[in-house]
Amino acid sequence: MKIFRYLLLCIAVLGVCMAGVSANQYVVQSGYDHPAEGTMVSPQPVSFWELPLWIILLQCACLPVEMIGTIQSCGLFGLYRIRGDDVLANDTRRKIFDCIRRNPGIHLRGIGKETDITLGTLRYHIDQLRRSHTIAALEDRGYTHYFENSGTYSASQQTVLKHMRNATTREILAVLAADRFATRKDIAESLDITGSTVTWHMKRLEEDGVIDVRTEGRSVSYIIRDDAESVIQENQYTIRGKPV
Repeated sequence: MKIFRYLLLCIAVLGVCMAGVSANQYVVQSGYDHPAEGTMVSPQPVSFWELPLWIILLQCACLPVEMIGTIQSCGLFGLYRIRGDDVLANDTRRKIFDCIRRNPGIHLRGIGKETDITLGTLRYHIDQLRRSHTIAALEDRGYTHYFENSGTYSASQQTVLKHMRNATTREILAVLAADRFATRKDIAESLDITGSTVTWHMKRLEEDGVIDVRTEGRSVSYIIRDDAESVIQENQYTIRGKPV
């Protein structure tokens, strides 16, 4: 409202000034010194402050309007930054943030399922949360996993939590937490899954530094790294619906 009052004031002042100067006469001289001979004299440049007063006032009055238009255009195309203390004032963004805080490592479609917010709206608000550094994002194999960005999770913790979003991987980690040197056969029998399925998940966990693989002859066992194990113990998970 203050901006519009300011604009109205500028327009009123401009109107008064223009009324005062409109009575003045301005003489425009032709560029031809000798019209009959057709000799043209080169135009002489005129500085801005030598222009008629009403033109100067009109230009000055337009500056606030141009500035406001530029600011609004930047906002329209997302070229602005929301302050950290304002970003969560929006109810939809608060709902999304609370969902991410409750479900560290959740991805976009998971947030949509939890909050019942359309993907287009989600993308917009998540972009605002990321711009304000309210949340952190971890890119992995075509998915983006989101976390509360308050120093709560280190990079290694984010990696573990990302894997725990997968139900089968979460159950495998639970078995390893209960049996530190479980073999592929132990895991397959505990979860009633195939050995090849176990191998596929263990390869991903090993690549991300969550587990170590120990081979003794033809026997292969898996060990959760200490930093990963602490993350698993601090977060709730279940095996076949039963708390571990």
